[in-house]
Amino acid sequence: MNEALEKYVQLKQQIDELQKQLDEIKEDALKSVKEAGGKVESDVATASCRSRVSWEYSTAVGEAQDKLKALKKDEEKSGAATRKESEYLMLKFK
Repeated sequence: MNEALEKYVQLKQQIDELQKQLDEIKEDALKSVKEAGGKVESDVATASCRSRVSWEYSTAVGEAQDKLKALKKDEEKSGAATRKESEYLMLKFK
């Protein structure tokens, strides 16, 4: 393994570990900010509570999505759709 790839693997492992730690404390951090009135400021950062809206659609939308998916597959098979390919690096930790 060359130096760049070794460094990449090390950094990726660190990121994965840090993300795991963040996930473990996220709910407690959110609770703390809520209890403080929805906003906490420090010299380093400002934390605030936010919400995200999501939607659950009717079966009619699900059926339309299924039709669209089938139409996309048809275009892929017929050649009407243009194939694009991009390269990326994938790591699997043991």
